[in-house]
Amino acid sequence: RRARGEDEIAIWQPPKIWRVALQLEAFKPARRFTLPMPGLIFICQMGRPPRVVAAKRRPSSLNDEVYHAPLYNVFTDGSTCPGTHSYPADMSEIPASFFMSFFTRDASFRNRSRKYPDDLLPLWEELDGKKKFPLDDLVPFGHVKDLM
Repeated sequence: RRARGEDEIAIWQPPKIWRVALQLEAFKPARRFTLPMPGLIFICQMGRPPRVVAAKRRPSSLNDEVYHAPLYNVFTDGSTCPGTHSYPADMSEIPASFFMSFFTRDASFRNRSRKYPDDLLPLWEELDGKKKFPLDDLVPFGHVKDLM
């Protein structure tokens, strides 16, 4: 699809384990995590920060449900805060680039987890080193058609 006169594509990332860094305090070392994530949908434009939502399985219909991504740096509408991170022109590289950037407590981090609705940190601490994300913890966002 075209948005703001530019091509926009959706990239499905199946559930996998991602290595992430969370910067909790300026000028202090980041905390490192190895986190299982649910399937993620990245809505990408060349060189721009993506929008990100989660899904329990790869969507096949506009009416399939999607969920808030259990991630920092993501706003309520799924848009992301890039900070100083630059995104690649090759849109297929944007998901990996997103996870290579430092996460901070910017954007919105509330209501990303049913178990921990006020902050993601306890969820990330609980999931660190685990193999699978608990899909029943995902918070509804809407449907695939809401992303368009």
